[in-house]
Amino acid sequence: MPTLATRTTTRTATRTATRTATPDDAPFLAALHAAGRAREVAAFGWDERTADAFLAQQHTARERAYATSYPGADDRVLTVDNTPVGRVLVHRTFGALHVVDLAVLPAHQGRGLGTAVLRGLLDEAAAAGATVRLSVRADNRARRLYERLGFVALDETGVDVPMEARP
Repeated sequence: MPTLATRTTTRTATRTATRTATPDDAPFLAALHAAGRAREVAAFGWDERTADAFLAQQHTARERAYATSYPGADDRVLTVDNTPVGRVLVHRTFGALHVVDLAVLPAHQGRGLGTAVLRGLLDEAAAAGATVRLSVRADNRARRLYERLGFVALDETGVDVPMEARP
């Protein structure tokens, strides 16, 4: 998944791409995780220091779980004009692509970046005759995007909804 797209607006051209995540991306990935959970954690009423410590601990635990559960997963940083704005973590197995994590900074959401990533993965899966799987919080607005792209819910009983798209 090298270059996703180049978009030209009336003011500027925007180059979106992906690159392999490196250990140097750890601070960005932690900040991305924190940005994605900011509203949820703010509702706890904690002071900033406590919230930051909680988010850091959660991020570290999540990264360890990903490394253990999805060895060899393709970890990519999404960029806009060479600036990191998101992440996609994909675990490929025979017959399936599992989107383990897809996150975009709030300031860059709603601009088609997630759509472009998912369309690329859906095209890859279709060429291989594979299924694309992911999971989303039941109340996450990204679910509408997934449904528009052909994902269907497999189970509606939990907080997280497993979804898949078949070729």
